[in-house]
Amino acid sequence: GACLANANLIGAELMSANLANADLSGANLEDAHLSWSRMRGTKYNDQTIWPAGFDPISAGAVKTEK
Repeated sequence: GACLANANLIGAELMSANLANADLSGANLEDAHLSWSRMRGTKYNDQTIWPAGFDPISAGAVKTEK
């Protein structure tokens, strides 16, 4: 449930991180390593930048209008 809104997480090593219910609205996760991360209920918006090829919906993240 961490608030990581607007965080700069470029290249962050988040493999196996528990990001369930976190707020990633506006966060930049470009080139971040998200393998095996828990994303159930994680919030994101149109401004969130994901690593190339990452599918937040199949990972369990939820898009918000925020």
